Amino acid sequence: MIVYQGTKNNVPSVYVYDLNSKKTRQVTAASVPSYAPTWDCNSATLVFTANVDKNPGIYSLAALPLDAAPAEVSKDAKRLTTGDAASQFPVGAPREEKASKQSITGQITATLHSGG
Repeated sequence: MIVYQGTKNNVPSVYVYDLNSKKTRQVTAASVPSYAPTWDCNSATLVFTANVDKNPGIYSLAALPLDAAPAEVSKDAKRLTTGDAASQFPVGAPREEKASKQSITGQITATLHSGG
């Protein structure tokens, strides 16, 4: 399966596409922006950012079943972060995705591996 971000009614939402069945499921409803999806390792659980209450946070939600209706993030997903908007970024990460251009990718990796 492939997870990706798509836009419906000008609101980003999370989708999955199953390569075997050639079916697509809209996982998150377009009621709140949901974006930057990835897989929770070795599972059918998705991890993504959503702007519930206009503040971004990281959430998790099951990708299956493929025939399920889009989930309301505020009711159906599990919130993994708390606090202000900065909680969506790893410690030491730049605000923009320019780490390789800023020559700090080694610093971020070292921070993540040391648990800092």
